[in-house]
Amino acid sequence: MRDFMSFSGSNVNLLRLLPKLRVSRDKQRGLSIVELMISMIIGLFITGGMISVFVSSKASFRRQEQLNAVQQNVRDITEERYLSF
Repeated sequence: MRDFMSFSGSNVNLLRLLPKLRVSRDKQRGLSIVELMISMIIGLFITGGMISVFVSSKASFRRQEQLNAVQQNVRDITEERYLSF
């Protein structure tokens, strides 16, 4: 069996030895369906993470607002008691 590197002649075009079914990168245009699907999955993970951060910060904001309301009520009650004496 002859090795393809042992051909006589130094300018052997190795691309001619490859199967014709292989598409070169120069002729390829656009993205394959697998690349698009992987990109969409990555985008979904990023979007899901952003939604999760938004929901948790919104819940934290609501809790902080409730705590502020309770603290203000306590201040009002203590001020009324202090002024009534």
